[in-house]
Amino acid sequence: MPTDCHVVQRRAHLRLDADCPVESRRRGGVTGAGNHRRRNTRNISAGGLQFVVQRKITETVVVETLSNSGWRVGRDAVLLEADVVRVFDATDIGPDGRPMPPATPPRPPRTLVAVRFVTISDDAQDLIVRRIFSLQRLRREGPRR
Repeated sequence: MPTDCHVVQRRAHLRLDADCPVESRRRGGVTGAGNHRRRNTRNISAGGLQFVVQRKITETVVVETLSNSGWRVGRDAVLLEADVVRVFDATDIGPDGRPMPPATPPRPPRTLVAVRFVTISDDAQDLIVRRIFSLQRLRREGPRR
């Protein structure tokens, strides 16, 4: 690597690509039916997560902060506040993040929402980190026989 190049780390926490079920209860956030939603993550870290909403981006209305949100990651429940940092249409984006060619019939709509945790206790953050390590361990060891 040339000496005049510098690596810039944008994230403060390890982020793991993971299709992990999460549940949320909230007062504000991504609109949908009711205040209780089950979703799947696209990736997760101790500082935030990205999840999939099975709606068109035009039908997904987002407020800036998910306040007093109760999240369940695996079996663990955490209370936090999160800022929505990015929302984008992922209907034609593959699991590897690359664009896919148009499909016939059209794919069902998907919107990705990325949130950054603003207020989260050390214990809640620790639960998420343990969940990430657990997912990594399962990937490394493979399924049990």
